[in-house]
Amino acid sequence: MSQNKQRELRLAIDIDQYEAHFANGIQIDTSYDSVVLHFIQKLPGELDLEEAPNGKLISSIVLSWPHFARITRLLNRVLDENRGRAKDAFDTNVLKGE
Repeated sequence: MSQNKQRELRLAIDIDQYEAHFANGIQIDTSYDSVVLHFIQKLPGELDLEEAPNGKLISSIVLSWPHFARITRLLNRVLDENRGRAKDAFDTNVLKGE
């Protein structure tokens, strides 16, 4: 059997602790050895106060540069494979709102 064969990933999950969150924004910080992805929920509406929060930090994920590069390739592949679906969602949710 080939040593290059990718092993199936089997995940354990504590269903009592698991939470899924919606994020509609992202900020990225970088350093010499890592990339930090900050997933954000943008809060709807306009607030009059300049200092009032308009978003909520949901999660921050720290990746090494090699892992970031691998995830970027994966995300690009998923987008390429689902370009029609992504376009339909964009057209439905963004263009019709104009």
